[in-house]
Amino acid sequence: MKYFLVLVVSAIAVALCNAECYRGQAVLDPDTMTVKPCMHQGIEHPLGSEWISDCFKCRCSSQGDFECCRRYEDPDCDPYHDKTA
Repeated sequence: MKYFLVLVVSAIAVALCNAECYRGQAVLDPDTMTVKPCMHQGIEHPLGSEWISDCFKCRCSSQGDFECCRRYEDPDCDPYHDKTA
């Protein structure tokens, strides 16, 4: 039982350490004082949209910030050849 507990804790630690996400901050348009759409890798994404880029699933919030997290659920994902945006 002790070894099982160590195995479970180790598996959780590995999963948490392998989680990879990054974020982008909202940008305010100074002329209109409104939030601009999310800008990711030079491409503009509408507020509230989702997209896949380099094996990351990205979401643009309604507040203009975005978050991209690695898609571990897709074992065939190859970040060197997935150039969708």
